[in-house]
Amino acid sequence: MKRHSYRERDYDFGQAMLSLRMRMGLTQAGMADLLKISRHAVGEWEAGLNYPKALHLQHFVALCVQQRVFAHRQPSQPPVRRRVSEWQEKTFLPVVHTWIGSGRWM
Repeated sequence: MKRHSYRERDYDFGQAMLSLRMRMGLTQAGMADLLKISRHAVGEWEAGLNYPKALHLQHFVALCVQQRVFAHRQPSQPPVRRRVSEWQEKTFLPVVHTWIGSGRWM
């Protein structure tokens, strides 16, 4: 009989990944295609069930930079309507920093 182990989900990390993917205007399948992984893997990251490997996280952050997800808008530009809160955006980098520092990605 197979035993299931339930571990605590990392909702903050998942929400940060979801927030950034949505700011890039990508679906889970689109993100998976760009990173050359499965859509299921992206879904697990966003659900807080798993973490990306270091190489996938590096490619994800590079995509975010390329798409100017982290860029600050100029004061003369009108505010952008977002589906996610500013709080969710501000959690991404601290969560990633904590995650990498803990060694959980290894």
